[in-house]
Amino acid sequence: MRPISQLKLREKKVIIFDMDGTLIDSAGIWNKIIAELIKHHSGQEIDLQMLEKEREDFIENFGGANVYKAYSAFLVNKYKLDVSIENAWKTFKQSLPEMIDNLRFQPFSAEFLAKLKARGFKLALATNNVDAVFEALQKNKNMHINNASFDKIFDLIVSSGDVEYIKPAPDIYLLVLEKFKTSPEECLVFEDLLEGVRAAKAAGIEVVNAPNPRADKDRAEIDKLADYKFDSYKELLCLDLL
Repeated sequence: MRPISQLKLREKKVIIFDMDGTLIDSAGIWNKIIAELIKHHSGQEIDLQMLEKEREDFIENFGGANVYKAYSAFLVNKYKLDVSIENAWKTFKQSLPEMIDNLRFQPFSAEFLAKLKARGFKLALATNNVDAVFEALQKNKNMHINNASFDKIFDLIVSSGDVEYIKPAPDIYLLVLEKFKTSPEECLVFEDLLEGVRAAKAAGIEVVNAPNPRADKDRAEIDKLADYKFDSYKELLCLDLL
C-alpha cells in the first residue's frame, strides 16, 4: 500500500464513492430501524451490535439484487414477526425519512466532494443500498452540498437494484465503467469495508480505503488489497492531490 501523498488524482476522470461508512456514518441508523421493527412486531429487544453483524453476514452471503427485501424475509422468519414479508419491507421504507433526518456526512467528506466537483471530476455513488434511501436523503438538508440535494451531487448513482450481484462481486463497479464509457485506469474508488474493496479491485480499479472502525476485523486483508488509505478527509483536503 502506498502513502496517500503519492495518489495522482489528476490522472483520474471518475471518482467513485461507496456510501454507508465511507461518506455517511449510517451503521447505527440501520441497526435502530431493524431493532424497532423487531420490537414492534414481536416484542423482542435485540442487541444492536449483534444485529449489525447478522445483517452484514446476510448481505455478504446473499450476494444478489433486492438484498434488503430478502433481508426483510429473513427477519420475519428468524424472529417470527407478526407481519408479512411485504409489510415488513414497507415498514422499513416508511421509517427511513425520520431516521435519515439524523444522518450526517463523515467529517470533511462534503468539503472533499465539493472540491472534486469544482475541479471537474465526474462523481459516482456505488452502493449496496436501495433507492428508497436516496429518496429519503433528498429531503435531509444536512446532506446537501452548495444547495444541491444528495442525489444531485453525483453524476451517477448505482445501487443494489441495478445489478444482478452486489458487492463483493464487481458488478456495481463494472456498471459504472460501462455508463461512463471509461477504463478502470481512469477511475478511483473510495471504500471502507472489505467487501467493497474486493469489488473494486475485482473490477480492476484502484482503491482508497476510508477509515471505519467497523472494518478493523478485516484490517490485514484490506491493507493487502487497497492501494491507499487515509485517516481523515481533512487530510485529503490538506494534501496537494488536485
